[in-house]
Amino acid sequence: MSWPKMAHGPLCRLLSNLSLFFGISCLFSYLTANLIPFDLVCISWDWHQILWIGTYYLLISLPFFFTGLTISIALFRLPDKVNFLYFSDLTGAAIGCWIIYTVLGPTDEPGSVLVSAVMGIFASILFGIRNYRFPCIHILTLICIIILLLYSPEWLQIRISPYKSLMSALRYPGAQLVSTKSDPYSRIDVVDSPAVRFAPGLSLKFKQTIPSQIGLVLDGGQLNAVTNFNGDKNRLTFTSYLPAALPYSLKSIDKFLCLEPRGGLDILTAIYYDVKSITAVCPYPLIIKTVRDELREFSGGLYLRKDVTLYCEGIRSFFQHDAKKYDLIQYSLTDVSGAVSTGIYGMSENYILTKEAILAYYSHLNEGGFLLFNCYLLPPPRTEFRLISLLLDTLEAIPGTSPSHQVITIRSWGTMVTLLKKGPVTPDECNRLKEFCQRRGFDLVYYPGIILKEANQFNQFPEPIYFQGVQKLINPQVRKHFLVSYPFDLDPPSDDKPFFNQFFKISHLYEAYKILGRKWQPFFEGEYIVPIIFFQSLILGTLFILFPLFFLQKRKAKNRGKVFLFYFVWIGFGFMFVEIALIQRFILFLDHPVKSVTVILSGLLVSAGIGSSLSSKIINRFPRRGTITPFFTGVVILIYAFSLILLLNLGLKIEPIFRTVSAFIIIFPLGFFMGMPFPLGILVLNRNNPDLIPWAWGVNGCASVVGAVLAVMIALRGGFSTVLFISSLLYLLAGLWMGLYNRIQSSEGMLPK
Repeated sequence: MSWPKMAHGPLCRLLSNLSLFFGISCLFSYLTANLIPFDLVCISWDWHQILWIGTYYLLISLPFFFTGLTISIALFRLPDKVNFLYFSDLTGAAIGCWIIYTVLGPTDEPGSVLVSAVMGIFASILFGIRNYRFPCIHILTLICIIILLLYSPEWLQIRISPYKSLMSALRYPGAQLVSTKSDPYSRIDVVDSPAVRFAPGLSLKFKQTIPSQIGLVLDGGQLNAVTNFNGDKNRLTFTSYLPAALPYSLKSIDKFLCLEPRGGLDILTAIYYDVKSITAVCPYPLIIKTVRDELREFSGGLYLRKDVTLYCEGIRSFFQHDAKKYDLIQYSLTDVSGAVSTGIYGMSENYILTKEAILAYYSHLNEGGFLLFNCYLLPPPRTEFRLISLLLDTLEAIPGTSPSHQVITIRSWGTMVTLLKKGPVTPDECNRLKEFCQRRGFDLVYYPGIILKEANQFNQFPEPIYFQGVQKLINPQVRKHFLVSYPFDLDPPSDDKPFFNQFFKISHLYEAYKILGRKWQPFFEGEYIVPIIFFQSLILGTLFILFPLFFLQKRKAKNRGKVFLFYFVWIGFGFMFVEIALIQRFILFLDHPVKSVTVILSGLLVSAGIGSSLSSKIINRFPRRGTITPFFTGVVILIYAFSLILLLNLGLKIEPIFRTVSAFIIIFPLGFFMGMPFPLGILVLNRNNPDLIPWAWGVNGCASVVGAVLAVMIALRGGFSTVLFISSLLYLLAGLWMGLYNRIQSSEGMLPK
């Protein structure tokens, strides 16, 4: 490694060139990675995909390599300015969060990459124009990238997997892409394709044709549909043959609330049954705009009807300020192709299906009203059973309820509908339920008093697996053993652990493998891809950071100084643990993952930057007492671990427009103290082992990368509170580490007293 020669060159020229390389590598890495035929879906049958993963790592890490080199050289050459440098780094990252958030809408995905490249090259010009000749090559490169940003040629567009719903729909003969729009929250594609036929679980006894439909694809992967409607309700007869029409056969529905209507099929069902008041909540503004404006004529002005009231906000936020009661609340199916209960969705948070969410829905039902959930059948049953487990567990926490008398479940050939009633299901409703299923060929799964011979009659399985499973869940004495012995995790999710689609159990790994037809694909896509990524990042970090440090730098620093680098490991892990936990937690508070990432990252970075800028006063005034800062940071994190849920639940009552400011206020004290330990560590290291400062930056960055993956692993099993608790322990450990180091250095006369 030629670090000394590189680090001791002309500083501004060096930083200018590295910034230029960063800007160019942003575009190069994006374009090259876009050409690589890597697809996670193919990994179970194409071993070459494993090699492509490594190539992806190298390409994507290239811009970060130049960024890290730029900052580490600045820290090495200007260690006395570490507070200002760290403050600038964190503040710049915070501003970048909002720049990308703003850019994502008008320029789509490639635009965010190009804007990053522009900022890097602009930085290279600022470095270069002050201290040496006019940087013509930098300005020329900047102009070229700006031209690409303005014209956005076709070859810049991101490659979408051929197995995604959008590409699958476009492969059908005669299919065409009507339009594509994007905003910071989503990408919406309107597709006219024969593949679009959205009538979940439609009865096989329906012999007519359904109206034409246009596909509505969310983020390239979730295909929903807008149904052609001209105001004639006779065209909507097919909706009465859907399993989701069940509650309309049990009682009269006057007030209906639809959660995530997407293309509006469930709203059309309510219109067919003459529901007087229809309310819908959709968290995606672009979907509403597309259906309301672009597809207005095709949909019959569905989202402009007088009897339809539409809210564009997060579902959980809506229930905090809505005071109405409803006869029916329905969570809609959102994907034509069916929900994948394994796969990458297992790592996605879902605050719509947690115990706290069900309690909110239940409290907004009129007496005798129904809560309806519709899900796809995906044997072996996972989603279906976890949903019932969630409903039963929630009901048991409500005084005066009788869970076994308040649940109804039926299934068609492809979907399962579960109703939760506010009050006991009556004998008359049971009779209507049987009549509804008999006429449409749907199978009874559970109602109070069901017997075995009533199940598995029309759409038959070799065994009545759904009837048997629900019977075990309904019985509280049997349920606990069933949940433990079942090969998939069916425990009810909560707001602290909101991973509804995470089903794998480590203890039942081989059994799940056999049940899934001896296929490894679900494991590669689901939770088990996380440990693989963790060990890959750990190995690469060891190879590129620890190995050169401990074997190539033996003569350049004392072993004691190298051991102190573990201080930067602990705070690197701790910072990232807090960051991941807060981003996930605030998704509920801020209504969308993208907004949560933007607000929480920028808030943490700004407050940490301010803390960093003030930390030098602590170390200069109290050299030996600087260890208090990591300790105090750990205590603050511990307080947040126990109080954050309460704060966020109270904050949900605030109007959404004020929550961004509230989120910043909530996290500011935490970020302020988290910004101090790193510059304090650099200043301590500079007194005794300044040659190790670049390694401190590298070790800290490596720990951050590995820590991000490890935080996800912990959250999937223990929840976000556990992640925060471990983070507090890491900062306490860092404080102990610095204290021991300072004591040793002081005893040798190397640290001011």
